[in-house]
Amino acid sequence: MKDHDMRSRPIVQRKIVIPLTFAAALLSFTGCMKALPPPEPPPYEGVALTVSCPPGLGELVRARSRAWADRQQVKVEAVEEKPDADVRLIATPDLPHWAARGYAAGLPESITAEGRKFEWQRLLPDYRERLLKWNREAFGVPITGESPVCVYRADRYAPADLRAKYRAWQEERNKERNAKRAQEKLPPLPIRELRAPPTWEEFALQAEFFFDQDKRPSLPPLPEDEDGLDRLFFTVAASYARRAVPADEKAGKDHLDETFSFHFDQQTGEPRIAEPGFVEALALLQRLQRCRPAGTAARPEEAFAQGKAVLYLTDASRLIEFQKQPALRDRFGVCQIPGSARYYGASRRWVELSQTSNRVPYLGSGGFVAVVLAASKNQAAAFDLLEEMAGPAGSRQTALEPRWGGPTRTEHLLRDRWDSYDLDVARTTALREVLSRTLLQHNLRNPASCLRTPNRSEFRSALVEGGLRPALLKGEPAEGSMAEVKRRWEALIEKRGKEAHLRDYRLSLGLLGR
Repeated sequence: MKDHDMRSRPIVQRKIVIPLTFAAALLSFTGCMKALPPPEPPPYEGVALTVSCPPGLGELVRARSRAWADRQQVKVEAVEEKPDADVRLIATPDLPHWAARGYAAGLPESITAEGRKFEWQRLLPDYRERLLKWNREAFGVPITGESPVCVYRADRYAPADLRAKYRAWQEERNKERNAKRAQEKLPPLPIRELRAPPTWEEFALQAEFFFDQDKRPSLPPLPEDEDGLDRLFFTVAASYARRAVPADEKAGKDHLDETFSFHFDQQTGEPRIAEPGFVEALALLQRLQRCRPAGTAARPEEAFAQGKAVLYLTDASRLIEFQKQPALRDRFGVCQIPGSARYYGASRRWVELSQTSNRVPYLGSGGFVAVVLAASKNQAAAFDLLEEMAGPAGSRQTALEPRWGGPTRTEHLLRDRWDSYDLDVARTTALREVLSRTLLQHNLRNPASCLRTPNRSEFRSALVEGGLRPALLKGEPAEGSMAEVKRRWEALIEKRGKEAHLRDYRLSLGLLGR
């Protein structure tokens, strides 16, 4: 018995020692765990942010803010037209109205400084240099961009017999004109091929040809809203009233005028709206009016989507809508907005071009930007939200969905995948090239920016109601209509004060006020 007890003792001891050792280790580990401090709460935990946005953009705000709100344990509510909101989404040209009157808070360096995660320098040129600033201070970030393109019925342009008809139609049309030109010792008018229109003259010729062939409108109706008609007019006028200046051209005596004068003279503030370039643009729109249905429409794009138009100036965001129509799928082409064969710029004389077109993009009139309201009590959280929605990751997700608008950053144009537009390879390549040339401003120093003074809505109404509608819908002469607009604009300048107006215009261009 004694030997048995002695032999069994180590076994019993081992059975006791092992559990005790594990228990000691467990107690030691548990003690360490209890010693760790609790995690820091999110910096904006419990904050409630309200975002006021136009109809249709609430879904976008909710989608881009959801992950951030979960991380920060913040409530983000997207509502329409709430005066006391923390963040407001506004049309891009309206930023100066909010900034100049002190309604919007300036952006912090955490967004604008070089080397920060927002990557301000990667924004498209017009955003970082002009559209987001007032008096050289940044006040907003881009949420949705613009993507101006020209679309045309490529399937209608392809048949050889129709191309031959187009040439014959021009020859017949030009007989009388060429006889008159011969008397004036001018060369005969050229015969154009049926192709994506590089100039406004060819755009008009094609619209007239299809109108005559089909015996029905070849263009959509005029837009009903003031912004739409204003944008259409200046899209055409940009190439008639401004010379496209190459980025590498040595600055000459007219450098500042060619770069900055458009709606007004950047030195004096005087309206340029009655100058020949703008009159010519209105005359071209009057010529095109014959090819449109009577009246206006809230959604002109429906005419193209329904196959009732052959040419249309639109945004790339509409392409997915067109592609979904069985009668249009893979049957339309995409090209740049046309240029002009002549221009009337800073030299105050007409310059004729024979081999190239004067192509000047008109930018800044589309899309929406977000501002933090100065009255917000949650500005730090609101700016952090803006950084999330418009930063590299958030903006990339928005740019991948065509319905929200166009690119806002350089990388949006350089990406490899454009599948979301649902276009074939040829049309995808064309779209990428068109948007890159337009928005990255390849070798162009002076794209035309939309009017961005704090009272721009007054100038817009004076233009549309005092000149464009009477000329286009009632047939008033183009020159007299633009003279009337100039008178109305001069009255608005007098009301504001000439010095204040000039300062507003210069600041809107990114120049120093006087």
